[in-house]
Amino acid sequence: VYDAAVGDIAITTNRTRLADFSQPFIESGLVVVAPVWKSNSSTWAFLRPFSPLMWCVSGIFFILVGAVVWTLEHRINDEFRGPPKKQIVTALWFSFSTIFFSHRENTLSALGRMVLILWLFVVMILNSSYTASLTSILTVQKLYSPVKGIDSLMAGKEPIGYQENSYVGNYLTAEYSIHKDRLIPLSLSEDLEKALKDGPKHGGVAAVVVERAYAELFLSTRCDFSIVGQEFTKNGWGFVSLPTGLSFSSRYVNSYSKTIRKRQATKDP
Repeated sequence: VYDAAVGDIAITTNRTRLADFSQPFIESGLVVVAPVWKSNSSTWAFLRPFSPLMWCVSGIFFILVGAVVWTLEHRINDEFRGPPKKQIVTALWFSFSTIFFSHRENTLSALGRMVLILWLFVVMILNSSYTASLTSILTVQKLYSPVKGIDSLMAGKEPIGYQENSYVGNYLTAEYSIHKDRLIPLSLSEDLEKALKDGPKHGGVAAVVVERAYAELFLSTRCDFSIVGQEFTKNGWGFVSLPTGLSFSSRYVNSYSKTIRKRQATKDP
């Protein structure tokens, strides 16, 4: 039995019931690390700012607005009259030309003008959103991962890796109800890398859950992986822990905490 422990010891709620911890010398928390792929621009990049559903909904609204304007205008406006084929083409041309604000047909009715003003406002918002998204897609090389964070891991059934001999496995089971059969303990950085590269289909894992400090060290030399989602716990590493209840416990903990605070304040190594 030891009186003290020095090292990268995570401060957790259960551990504070059994030991006294110094002030954290590193702030850390659990994060999800997963493989990422670079998404480059392609010939069809102009379709990517909107989802297929958004494209369909937008097209339906363009047709609907054209039909509404034609209904309000064709009885009093000669530009919306003529053979049925000409009227259909005019209504569709009028509606879709509003994308570029290049419609030439005049609206004479008050309701028609009101509909047109509201629709032009909607088109302006759509154009701004589309332009901003397309610019981002064409200029920024994005990283893509099927894993979005801890929530997507909970919803799936793929195996999840974690650092062996750490509290992470029990924590994921107790707090996030992830079955133990899905949790794969991994020891070395090379094991984490191999498991992530192999993936669930080849005996690997979909992602690993580790503390942020370990994740940043792991990712410093590996560009094929990245932290996905948000840090979902907040804790730290205590430099020293002593058994609670001993008369000398608080004295040592306070002494080391003061030293840590002093080092952090002066930024000494």
